[in-house]
Amino acid sequence: MASRKEFALKVVEQINEDNSVTSRAMFGGFAIYCDLKVVGLICEDSFYIKPTEKGDTFLGSDLVEEQPYPTLKPWFLISASLLSDRTRMSALARITADQLPPPKPKRKKTARSHK
Repeated sequence: MASRKEFALKVVEQINEDNSVTSRAMFGGFAIYCDLKVVGLICEDSFYIKPTEKGDTFLGSDLVEEQPYPTLKPWFLISASLLSDRTRMSALARITADQLPPPKPKRKKTARSHK
């Protein structure tokens, strides 16, 4: 089952307190970006936050880990009740982004010659 765009928009709205959060469709789901860093994934209309040490501490007893895709390590699964707490979710997105390295610069495409 693919993720619905409406759900992705709802997630972005909930955590986008400072207009630094965006989403992008990929692999039948969505990647959630904060400051151009992937901080979350939406898979089958479930929201996952990339695991970080400070995120683990911040979530405390609300921490649930699950694999968004079979090939990924576990991420933090965000429950519907936690997602409804905009202040807490915005803080978690910020904490996660601050713990991640800056995005790698995109490689420039070079023209290929055909012989």
